[in-house]
Amino acid sequence: MSDNQFIQLEANLYRVKKDNDYFHSKYSLLSLDPNSYNRWLAETLLPGTRLIIQPKIIGVAIVLSYEGGHLVKAISKSGLEKKQAIMKNKNVPIQLQIKKNIEIRGVLYGPNLDGVSSEPLAINFSTKINQMEEALKFCAFQILNSNQNQYQSLKELQKLGFEVPETEFTKFKSEVDLYVQLWREGELFAKYPTDGIVLKVNSKKLQKQLGGNLNCSKWSYAIRK
Repeated sequence: MSDNQFIQLEANLYRVKKDNDYFHSKYSLLSLDPNSYNRWLAETLLPGTRLIIQPKIIGVAIVLSYEGGHLVKAISKSGLEKKQAIMKNKNVPIQLQIKKNIEIRGVLYGPNLDGVSSEPLAINFSTKINQMEEALKFCAFQILNSNQNQYQSLKELQKLGFEVPETEFTKFKSEVDLYVQLWREGELFAKYPTDGIVLKVNSKKLQKQLGGNLNCSKWSYAIRK
């Protein structure tokens, strides 16, 4: 399913069932800005803005919710509760060494697979748990209810025992095309099944200033093949 198709389905769901878990979660799974990334860089960001560059991993987006250190909910991008299935995955911590409530966004994917194999494997994980618990990994890339910047959030996620994506950093807009070229040539993020790379503003303060809506984050951008 394309991002545009998902956005349309999301809008239809909101019209008919606003009380779905997907919307009642404090944080929705935002899609990425579909406009030209060069225009995004030029018109949205000031010179010297620190950018994080990560793989756009093909799989199933999941939000994990922890209360008092315990996993209490796992919601998929389609709004389905997947806690019982996700608890079988060995790299998803069931308990955290912190007591504060925390919500973590990430993606369930098949490591060392191409996108054609990774996505259906992840989509069907809740129906074939025994075969898939060894084959799938959860990669965490954002703490939703946090005022930390992206880099700090990644460090905290690592301390909590989560896998985080390989990440590059730059303050120079001119370097973005180099990272795009390296990814397209298979020299960057090669261990993941990807269909692009993602640019993110590191600063939490600037993220809030840029904002977004139900469908689109204005502080992140996906570059695809």
